[in-house]
Parts: sequence; C-alpha cells; structure tokens
Amino acid sequence: MDFHGKPVVVVGIGVSNMPLIRHLRKKGAVVTACDRKSEAALGERAAELRRLGVTLCTGAGYLEPLAHHDLIFLTPGIPKHLPEIEAARARGAMIIGEIGLVLAYCRAPVIGITGSAGKTTTTTLVGEILKAAGHQVHVGGNIGTPLVEQAESVPPEAKVVLELSSFQLQLTGGRSPLIGVITNISPNHLDVHASMEEYVEAKKNIFRYQKPGDIVILNADDPLVRSFAAEAPARVVFFSRQADPGTETCAFVRGDELIWRDQNREV
Repeated sequence: MDFHGKPVVVVGIGVSNMPLIRHLRKKGAVVTACDRKSEAALGERAAELRRLGVTLCTGAGYLEPLAHHDLIFLTPGIPKHLPEIEAARARGAMIIGEIGLVLAYCRAPVIGITGSAGKTTTTTLVGEILKAAGHQVHVGGNIGTPLVEQAESVPPEAKVVLELSSFQLQLTGGRSPLIGVITNISPNHLDVHASMEEYVEAKKNIFRYQKPGDIVILNADDPLVRSFAAEAPARVVFFSRQADPGTETCAFVRGDELIWRDQNREV
C-alpha cells in the first residue's frame, strides 16, 4: 500500500495502534488519531503523536473525522456497528486494522489461530513447536508485540503465528492467513458484537478469503465449527479428541495414541 501523502484516520490511541501510527507516519501518511479519552488523559502517548506530526481528535466528538476520510484504521475492540462507522462503510470507505496490514505485508507464511477459548495457549504452543523445529518464528496478533512495524522485514522462510480475536478478524481488509485454525466457538464478547451472528461471521474471516491451496483446521468436536467446512474455499483438515473424523486428512485421538492421517496414511 502506498500511504505517501494519503489522509488516514486511526481510531484508538492504544497499545496496538501506537506502532501502527508510527508506521503510517514513516510511510508518509497524513494521520489523524482519534480517541474518546481527552488529550490530558492520554498523556505521553498524545505528546508522542504531536511530535510525529499527527493531528489529534479527542473527547466526545472523536469519531467526527470518519466522515471525511476514505481510509480508516480501527482499534480492534471498538463496536463496528457505531453509527459513524456504519456511515463510513456505507459510503465506501475502507475500514481495516493493524492485522490487515500485517497480512498484506508478510511474505512468510502466516498461521492464524482463533477460538472462543484456548487460542492463546494454542498460538504459544504452535510458536514453540516451530521454534523447536528450527524455524525463525514471529508470534503476535492478540498477544505479544504488534508486528506491523516488523512485518515487511520478516523473511519468506520464517513463520508467523498470530492469535486473532473476533475483533481483529473484522478488520483484515479482505485477507485471511495461509493457514487458519478455529479451536471452538461459544457465545463471547456479545457486549461489543451486535449479535452472536456477527461474532460467528467475524470468526469465519480466518478462512473466508483463503485460496484453494491454503488450509483451514477445524475442530470436528464442535458442531458449529465443523459446519464451516461447507463454506471453506481452502483445504479442510479436522482434528478431534473424541473420535476419528473419518476424513482422509485429520488428527485425532485413538486410545492412548495421537493419530495423524494424511491422504489415508496414518502415523
């Protein structure tokens, strides 16, 4: 993406968006940063943004700049159905998040992991397994350090493992990771999501934009997650702790053994 001279609004001056704003300014974007908190409450963050030449819009009318921008970066946890956001979307503004840029920049394969429970543990475990196998690994997303300032420099032979919340998955800019994993889905974050349906649709973004050669890994023990296989454009791999999923490629527990079946060959 060419940001030089482009007006951009960033909503939310928090942990994930400070690196994003620094990156956008480095790329030459004309940035307006918005936050519901006052400039005084933002303290050193506001001072740093002023030094970077960022325009600040804070307090009660902090979403007003959305009406005048065609590229909008949102902090993940903000409700996406707020009137100002819906109006911007309706007029065709691009609404994205830091994770959208990470997916756009990464030349290395990205493994994205989501779920209502267990995603942090799974992400950490996958990262450690890949490190033990000798790979250069970058772990981020909803845990660790935001990767937007590093993503362009990650070499193609490395591996990127992202924990992705439903909030982040709403802001991928029409991109999905090469490998997507859904551990489970149960009602969650319904104080921010408009409905359970919106929450589920957000989770589906982890595979919605995949290509046929990509992979989505689904929990066969969760009926809702298993049903996503019918919508997945990529290769589907099931895992189960309860029973053989009955597919030619899957992982499951049989007695005391962990079985990996690939093209009907078991190991």
